[in-house]
Amino acid sequence: IGGVKIGNDVFVGAGTIILPNVEIGDRVVIGAGSIVSRSIPSNSVAVGNPARVVGSYEDYVAKRKKQMEECLVMMSLTR
Repeated sequence: IGGVKIGNDVFVGAGTIILPNVEIGDRVVIGAGSIVSRSIPSNSVAVGNPARVVGSYEDYVAKRKKQMEECLVMMSLTR
């Protein structure tokens, strides 16, 4: 059975299964419950069964930052 290599700055969601002989690059987000049967390149977001790349890490981070900023604005309006 082959090993699994996981890069730096990787988030693996709860319940994810990573099969043997898979490499996960740096700066990767894997959605909860995904089954990773193939290698995932660096700077990617992957989800599903089997896990597929659905976007870039940079786009994901930018989207989440925007959501956090909107949330903070809404919270300040309710005070």
